[in-house]
Amino acid sequence: MADQYERALSTWKSDSQNSLQILEGLIEQSSGSDLWTTKAYLLQYYIFARQGLQEEEYKALIKAKSNLEVLPNHEVATETFNALSYFYYSRGFWAKAEHFGWKALEAVELSSDKSKYNFVLFNLGGALFHQDKWNESLEIIEKVSLSDNVGSRINQLEWLAAINLHLEKYDEAIANGKECLDLIGTEDDPKAFYILNTLGLVYNNLGDLDQSAAFFEKSYRVNNSFHYAIFNAGKLFEELGEYEKSVQYYEVLRNWDISSELNIDILTTIHKGLNRLQLIYHLKGEQNKALQVMLEAENLLERKTLTEAAQKELEAVYALDELEDEALNDIIQQTEAKANTNRKMAILFAGLLAMVLIAFFAWAMSLNRRKYSVANSELAADARDVIDFLSLQVTQIDLEPKVRQHSDS
Repeated sequence: MADQYERALSTWKSDSQNSLQILEGLIEQSSGSDLWTTKAYLLQYYIFARQGLQEEEYKALIKAKSNLEVLPNHEVATETFNALSYFYYSRGFWAKAEHFGWKALEAVELSSDKSKYNFVLFNLGGALFHQDKWNESLEIIEKVSLSDNVGSRINQLEWLAAINLHLEKYDEAIANGKECLDLIGTEDDPKAFYILNTLGLVYNNLGDLDQSAAFFEKSYRVNNSFHYAIFNAGKLFEELGEYEKSVQYYEVLRNWDISSELNIDILTTIHKGLNRLQLIYHLKGEQNKALQVMLEAENLLERKTLTEAAQKELEAVYALDELEDEALNDIIQQTEAKANTNRKMAILFAGLLAMVLIAFFAWAMSLNRRKYSVANSELAADARDVIDFLSLQVTQIDLEPKVRQHSDS
């Protein structure tokens, strides 16, 4: 089996179909839960990912993950969980990326093979960053090992600059950016696109809009498919009143090929750009263009919603892992709503019973009003107190949230 796997591994980029055939043969001959079968599923994942076959790559990952429960292996667990983390990260599902990122980190720290350590940290740190967990992200990114190559330091500095930007540590962010550009060598290098955009945001926050615009434009020039830089440039020129330049950038987002786009983050950025473009056309009095862009924005929103729904359906079909937080919240909501309803009905019933009893005793005592006039007065006052108390309780229940609010994190 080791020989079969090595043959498949040697040809998976140059002849993927031959590699898949070898892997299928290996899987058929195996017991289904041995180490080489798990490795075969992982290699299948990489092949399907290159081919853009989302469901197939997902199924391969789930099979590899299932094998880990039968055959624990720290090295394979690291690769499997990190692949799952990246699968979600690349599609903008940050919470799921974080979930598997932590599992990958736990596995790599137990493993004797640390070759994937930095990959795990960058995936996890990025997932935390995109959920606005700046300090947690900083703690993870600072763990990156710098002993292997300059590339890791460049990647680390990119993240540090972005985190310090959001922590409003602008001097540190600028220092990170300058060191990063020094290591890259030139601002014209395509690898500089991310740090150039971050520096644009830093100077924008500092009020230096000329510097900010220059960095956004440089970022777009070296990488014309980086959606953040495109939107940021369009937004800045819009704020400066340079609508023609702003429209140029927003039109780039408008012309984006979304036919096979799976990244929710990119779809969200494009949608924001279309909304801004629609407003500019409206302000310029070009109502027909504004209407057309508005319709495109609505279609894109529907596409984004369908993409999110498809991802949830994929998770449901292939049973990704434990009960999803959303499903758990639904159960909690139903349970609490039912409890609130029962509590309200119990208090109402108790209130009605109390009022019936009070009416009965009041009637009985009224038979001898003279003898019990004082008692009746006290009883009436007590009755009013009870009714007022019960009314207050029912009112408070109506005003309470029916379901406890849960955070997104």
